[in-house]
Amino acid sequence: MEYHLSTTPIGPDVLPGLTDTAAPDGPGHAINTGYLWDQAFNAGLTVRDFGFFFDRINNALPYPTNETVQQGLPANERLLPNTDLYFRGFDQNNADYYLYQEWAHDVSVNGLANLTLLRLPHDHTGNYSTALAKVNAPELQVADNDYAVGLVIDNIAHGPYAGNTLVFVIEDDAQNGADHVDAHRSIAFIVGPYVKQGGAVVSTQYNTINFVRTIERVLGLGANHYTDALAQPMADVFDTTQAAWTYNAAPSAYLYNTTLPLPAKSAGLVVPKPTHDVNYWAKVTKGMDFSKEDRVNPEAYNRILWRGLKGDIVYPGDASLGETHARYKQALKQAKTAEPDNDGGED
Repeated sequence: MEYHLSTTPIGPDVLPGLTDTAAPDGPGHAINTGYLWDQAFNAGLTVRDFGFFFDRINNALPYPTNETVQQGLPANERLLPNTDLYFRGFDQNNADYYLYQEWAHDVSVNGLANLTLLRLPHDHTGNYSTALAKVNAPELQVADNDYAVGLVIDNIAHGPYAGNTLVFVIEDDAQNGADHVDAHRSIAFIVGPYVKQGGAVVSTQYNTINFVRTIERVLGLGANHYTDALAQPMADVFDTTQAAWTYNAAPSAYLYNTTLPLPAKSAGLVVPKPTHDVNYWAKVTKGMDFSKEDRVNPEAYNRILWRGLKGDIVYPGDASLGETHARYKQALKQAKTAEPDNDGGED
């Protein structure tokens, strides 16, 4: 595969043309212009992309900018000139801590765009035997993701953009991971000025479309299509009198099992060990394809994670521990032959 800085990838199996068959159309039936960043571009706003629709090249490096090793190219033509090519994006070998460092470097040089698209994917977990910095167990990888998200917010809270920046955090498309409430329940965070504080409880039901609509309204953008036009912004989350805010990120104690360059441990800090080591996780996930999002069988992986982290506890929805054990053994077999769940999900 040959790559050019000014074009999309060229190869024997790539047909001519720039049409993205998975992309939504924009207002007025404008083809392939239904993404949030299309609205921002059309409104004259600045956009900076970190890891969205990104095709990787080369190997993961902790600090690729220092070595001037480009990490890939965006698959979306319009994002090409607005993407940090040293930000690696989805790679479970990498640590989100290093992605944060690249984002922070880019912002220090180029400033913060009106709309920033930032992908921190380590909550997906995987690639245990080849993970950088010994971030090689589920607890460590999720803690790495949490810390990187926290560092982004900490950076903004103590910088020049604190008074006029909101951070919206949402996970990849919620599915195939049922909890005790709903298979599609997800977490979402809004952080920054004018967000309610002091233990405020908001009981209004919101979904991802409300989340997107809120971002549109904050940026002064109109709706892109009828789904977000009908959605209400998350107004109950905000308080226009609450301008002051701050945030200080701290790493989970779990991360002191890694070689990430963390702050010095506080006196008396107890560092818990992961439930299992890298050899265990490499063995039970052998055959799984973590090279891109949504390539592993999610049901099988959920079972493997549950068994490894929870032990002999009945899996949600199972009738008995015996059923949980049987389905776990089946999951180990499925892990080696599972078809990918190609829903095209993005963080």
